[in-house]
Amino acid sequence: MRLPGLGTEVWVGGAESAVGELLTPNDMRGTWLVDCAGEIAREFTAAASESFMSVFADIDSVPSSFDRIAGLARELAVRLADGNGDEAPGPPSRLYVMCSQGFNRSALVAGLILRELGAAPDEVLREIRRSRPGSLTNETFVRLLLEGSRG
Repeated sequence: MRLPGLGTEVWVGGAESAVGELLTPNDMRGTWLVDCAGEIAREFTAAASESFMSVFADIDSVPSSFDRIAGLARELAVRLADGNGDEAPGPPSRLYVMCSQGFNRSALVAGLILRELGAAPDEVLREIRRSRPGSLTNETFVRLLLEGSRG
C-alpha cells in the first residue's frame, strides 16, 4: 500500500508463505525490513538497508510487547514521513514487513505504520485485506489495528 505523498511502498509478506511474490536477498537492497517472527533468513536482513526485529506470537490476545510494537510503528512512520531528517540516505522505495506466513503479525505492524502515517483505520484494514487476501484473521489484531491501542 502506498499513501499519497509517501514515496515508500509498504509490503506485507511471509518468510514461509507459498502465497505472493517470491523474493530474493537481492530484492532487499535499498529497502527496510521488519521481521515479526524471527524467521527471516540472515542473507535477507543483511541485504536490506535497515532491518528491525519485532518478534511476537500470532495468538488471539494482545501481545505482551504491544507497546514496543506500536513504538516501532511510530518510529518507522516518523522516519518515512520526514525523509529521515538529517540522516542519509532517505526512506526506502519499499518497506517489507514479514512474519511466517504474512497474514497476521506482519499485517498488524504494517497497518499500525500506515495508521501512524495518517491513513484511516478502516481504509488500512480494507487495503491490507485487498492486497493480501486471507490476511488479518486474528480478531484481536484487527481490534488493535482499528483502535490503535490496547483498547
